[in-house]
Amino acid sequence: MILAVDVGNTNICIGVMEGIQIRQFARMLSRRQATATEYLLQLRSLLAKAGLRGQEFAGCILTSVVPQLTPLLEDTCLELCGKAPLVVSHQMDTGFGYAVPQPELVGRDRLVDLTAALALYGQPGVPVMTIDLGTATTISVLDEKRMFRGGLIIPGVQTSLTALTSRAAQLPPIPLDRPRQLLGETPVDCMNTGIVNGTAAMLDGLVDRIARELGRRPVCVMTGGLSKFIIPCCTNQFIYDQDLLLKGLAILYEKNC
Repeated sequence: MILAVDVGNTNICIGVMEGIQIRQFARMLSRRQATATEYLLQLRSLLAKAGLRGQEFAGCILTSVVPQLTPLLEDTCLELCGKAPLVVSHQMDTGFGYAVPQPELVGRDRLVDLTAALALYGQPGVPVMTIDLGTATTISVLDEKRMFRGGLIIPGVQTSLTALTSRAAQLPPIPLDRPRQLLGETPVDCMNTGIVNGTAAMLDGLVDRIARELGRRPVCVMTGGLSKFIIPCCTNQFIYDQDLLLKGLAILYEKNC
């Protein structure tokens, strides 16, 4: 049993992993002003509610896209588990190589997503593409030779919607929902179908363009909570795995320990 910690821009996700199975899951806010002690107390409390203690873990793995929180969570994991966490980097054994000049600049979350997608859904000689709908929408691509070719970073679905409502006085904040039809009849309907169908059309178009560039259509794996609204509006086929990143952390731990 290991502890997998994913430090994102909005949330920190914690998974208690047995292989790629999630035994327990918890989420807490990414608070840049918090101290390591505060994170330790909060994480201990979350684990205690599940009847777990830090000493029970064989190890810990950490990925972070918030540099200022990385050392704090490293200290938290060390204090909690009594072992220094394995911190995700491009130098790890991921199962793929790099065809970009500065792999150290690639977001660690993207590397973890690709590790899981390749291990769980990859096919010999077929490119792999991951789409993660978070604070940012990130697209990452492996070619048929299992080489990282790059990707795209786009404002996230909720980020875009928040920007729209904060700048347009007559457009209220709305919760996302599956559109009933393509053409909205009220401003709220128009916003909802615009962001959902607009994102779906964008992703469909990008998959087609990436397939043309690679010369072969990739296996496409989507993750992120908002995927459930987007995938039904897409015309391309996507594999949905809401736990892709935590599974990737478990796979990376197994590969590198």
